[in-house]
Amino acid sequence: MNKLEKKPRYSRISDIIELLILMASKQEGLSIDEIQTEFRVCRRTAERMRDSLINVLPQIGEIQVNSKTKKWGFINYSIPYIVNFTNTELMILEFLSGSIQEERFKPHILSILNKARVLRTDRR
Repeated sequence: MNKLEKKPRYSRISDIIELLILMASKQEGLSIDEIQTEFRVCRRTAERMRDSLINVLPQIGEIQVNSKTKKWGFINYSIPYIVNFTNTELMILEFLSGSIQEERFKPHILSILNKARVLRTDRR
């Protein structure tokens, strides 16, 4: 057990979310050493944190850099692969745009619908 400090159980979830944000902000990715330093954890914990993200986000993987250090981060920086809308969700938005009573909100609903359509990855 890491003796740096005792953290509540939910703090590890917070650390994973912070790691996700940090990885998204660094195009060259993060090394295990950088994760260790940033979160003040041992190497094994840093590896577990990285593996947790890799297991749930297929967009995270090893990034090839010109150094001998391995780094991990988003291998596809395209937002549609992170946020996606199903056909059902788009149909619900279309229904809502047609049934809204307040005229002043219709352009906003249509704008949201168009943005959601752009983010679709299935494009069928």
